[in-house]
Order: sequence, then C-alpha cells, then structure tokens
Amino acid sequence: MAATIGDSESVREEEETFVRTFVRREDRKRWLQLLATSKSRSKITQRLYDGPPGDFDPSLIQEIPHTAADGLLQQLGRLGAPQDCWIISAHSDDDGTVERLADAVASTYGGWRVGIALICIPDRLAYVEAETGRFLLRAG
Repeated sequence: MAATIGDSESVREEEETFVRTFVRREDRKRWLQLLATSKSRSKITQRLYDGPPGDFDPSLIQEIPHTAADGLLQQLGRLGAPQDCWIISAHSDDDGTVERLADAVASTYGGWRVGIALICIPDRLAYVEAETGRFLLRAG
C-alpha cells in the first residue's frame, strides 16, 4: 500500500533532487514552483500524462524496448533501484506517495497508470510512463 509523505505545500526532497537532476536547467525553477502547491501541481503532473515532456534533459532519456513488466523491474534492479520508489503522478490518489517498486511497476507498466514518474534514485534513476510511451531517466 502506498504511503503519503510530507505536506502538500512544499517540494519534497526527493522531488527537488529529481527535478534538479533530470529537468532541463531552464525549466527547473518553474517545475519546483509548480510542484510546491497542490493547486499548481497538476500543471506538471498533466505534462507527465501527455507524453515524454520536452522539459527533461534529452541526454538523460533512454527509451525502453518493448518488454514485460517483469523485464522492466529486472532492468531497474540491475541499475540499482531499491525496493521502494517515490511517485509523481497525474492521478491524485498516488501522487506524492512511496510505493513498493514491484507493485508500482506492475500497476503502471503498459498503460495501467499513465502520467506517472517512478523515482527510484532521485539523482540517478526514474521510470516515466506517458500516454505516448515509456522511458527511463538515467544520470551518472
């Protein structure tokens, strides 16, 4: 079961690190401002739903070849992902929560939960599932 962390009127540490690592420098301030309040958060989470946002540093985006959810989970594990992940989501019921990575991948991969970023290691690894595709964000 997912657990909500922190209050809704500030950017959580995991989200700030994620933004500072993966979002293009010129878009970081806007992302952090919009993620800081529940009222404006939807402007960012909707971008996750619409497709691989142009706001991400293109050098850190890695498209994922078609594979099953288990294959993605194994790939994330090989890349050092821990058992839990932080979630930024267009779906308010799981936005800003921590969930077991295996459960999050199983319920997300292949379009079950679209418009979601599973932040595995905030400064190194995340998975994004959008309406138009899926990709990894990798740094370091």
